[in-house]
Amino acid sequence: MKNYDDYGRFLKKTGEYIRKFMVVCCVLCLIGGVTGGQVLTAYASGEKQTSDTKVKVEIGKKTSASAYIRAKNWPKGPSVESASAVLMEVNTGTVLYAKNPDTQMYPASITKIMTALLTLEHSKLTDTVVYEGEAINALPPGYVSVGAVEGEKMSVEECLRALLMYSANDVANGLAVHDSGTIAEFAKKMNARAEEAGAKNTHFNNPSGLHESNHYTTAYDMCRIMRECIRYDTFNEIAGDRIYTLKANNKRKEDFTFAAKHHMVFPTSPDYYEYCVSGKTGYTSEAGNTLITYAEKDGMKLVCCVMKAGSGVAYSDTKALFNYGFDNFSVVDVSAEEERFTLKDAGIFASKDMASDTSFNITIPEYCYVVLPSGTGLNKVDTDIRYLKDAEDGCFAEIDYKYEDMLVGSARLKMSSTESAGTEGFDFDSHPESETESAADAETGSGLKNIWNQTRNIDVRIVIAVIAVVVLAAAVCIITVIRGKDDRIRFDKKHRRRR
Repeated sequence: MKNYDDYGRFLKKTGEYIRKFMVVCCVLCLIGGVTGGQVLTAYASGEKQTSDTKVKVEIGKKTSASAYIRAKNWPKGPSVESASAVLMEVNTGTVLYAKNPDTQMYPASITKIMTALLTLEHSKLTDTVVYEGEAINALPPGYVSVGAVEGEKMSVEECLRALLMYSANDVANGLAVHDSGTIAEFAKKMNARAEEAGAKNTHFNNPSGLHESNHYTTAYDMCRIMRECIRYDTFNEIAGDRIYTLKANNKRKEDFTFAAKHHMVFPTSPDYYEYCVSGKTGYTSEAGNTLITYAEKDGMKLVCCVMKAGSGVAYSDTKALFNYGFDNFSVVDVSAEEERFTLKDAGIFASKDMASDTSFNITIPEYCYVVLPSGTGLNKVDTDIRYLKDAEDGCFAEIDYKYEDMLVGSARLKMSSTESAGTEGFDFDSHPESETESAADAETGSGLKNIWNQTRNIDVRIVIAVIAVVVLAAAVCIITVIRGKDDRIRFDKKHRRRR
């Protein structure tokens, strides 16, 4: 009898512990689903919250640069006083220098390069902008403007010059309304285009940079946007010009001449920089001085953004960063200098049929670049190969170049044949994609990785809820069984007493 009593007490306590454990698990699952689901889903899928989603703004919070510059032997950068700064190589998008690169800052008027980008993409220079309604009424008094009045007409080219050189806020509003009908609709386009350019922490509310608490960006994001702008010769010509005269028009009785606000384009200025091509200035009391600049020297193209700079600091910081970039790095044309990836290299392309077939040829298309510390040869940089299927450009593989595990550029391989074009006949299955992880890591982590890859695009909250239901159902079954055994034991005890 004693054994039955002990066993019963044991089952009862076990059931109580299991019930408590399941309650805790359910609470944790619900908390995780509510607070962590959205964040985890966005992280896993690489998605960014849209402009309609409420986002947490952390203006001025310091951020690490280690995500961009991981090489131990990377050339040491200069001392920079601006609160945030990024120097980026244009062709590869490689960050050469970073100080608080992802810190959210108020951009002020460097916002206008995004307004210019959308204008260049959607309008012709000869189109006419008519100033009316919101285009002239949405600007508070005291802000820089060309004094546009109701019904005034200007060409898009005139507007772009007043926008980029003179930083006219009324012109920014005029271009926004001309493009989208309202400033709010134009702001939506700005945010979508910024994300397309690679911006990660940007939200625009207006086309001019007028201060608003929910109008912010980062030095890294602005460099990504500037890379898109400088693809247009018109942008560089206008944003690098010095003097312009706005002609009299249907409302303007006299010509209006203005000078560019970016001092680095003026040879007579102490801030002049001979390699400067184009750029944009910005200032508000909340943002401080902001500056975005594009410079080119000996074929190397660099974009620099400094934010929240003190008086007189923006230009000196920008110069120091440009000199650092031009003096310590070089750009390698992979299509001209790469010799490792050919059919003769059996270690990479171990296909007897292809290696012996001289009618095939492997080439690297033009405009494939790698940026490296000066004196580093391309043959000393590690590479990872990914084989492609059905690529639109006809390439069959992509090479990632890594300097001390830091991505510094990429190139594609294209196969041509004297008999048939494209990659037809290439045995992809016999040339598996190269792996950067060790075999042991791949073996031990493959199960988790496969599960993650399969569920990365599913709402994590749903997954957590399903798991919670399954576990709860299993717990109920276990508790029911335990209670059944407990009741049977009690029944046996009573039955024996009667006997």
